[in-house]
Amino acid sequence: NANGKIMMYHGMADPLVSSSNSQRYYLKVAKTMGLSNTQIDPFLRYFRIAGMAHCGVGGISGAGAWMFGQSGVASSAPNNIVTNLVNWVEKGQAPDTLQGTKFWYDTPAWGIQFQKNHCRFPYRTTYNGGDSTKPSGWSCNLISDWQTCAVGAHPRLCNADGTFQ
Repeated sequence: NANGKIMMYHGMADPLVSSSNSQRYYLKVAKTMGLSNTQIDPFLRYFRIAGMAHCGVGGISGAGAWMFGQSGVASSAPNNIVTNLVNWVEKGQAPDTLQGTKFWYDTPAWGIQFQKNHCRFPYRTTYNGGDSTKPSGWSCNLISDWQTCAVGAHPRLCNADGTFQ
């Protein structure tokens, strides 16, 4: 146990790499190590970013609150994933959410269009009601069947027998 930390994210609107691949990786870690999500939390956090395309690079950004300091173009966002990782490693403050920002036309100088907290998996970001442009309009709800991956699961993330090979 080296006390290492992995913080990963994937845009749910990525047209190049399926976001199911990252979720599959999380499930494979859980199954291989025989861990529950609360046992994984101390070393792995995976965030599914709604409305984010392929990392916001090459003109493929997405319609969601996808900026959280993960690249030069997204560095203007008030919340920064690097700061989150440093706080987790150095201060033991693991993030339960990543706050994403959507600037008008993806241009920080034009101001914030909306913000949203993206929950760590296996929690689902769920609209509560109220102002959907504010993080307070959203909450994190545990996906009760998050470990289900074989036939009947949606999306199906493993083989029919539950293996990942």
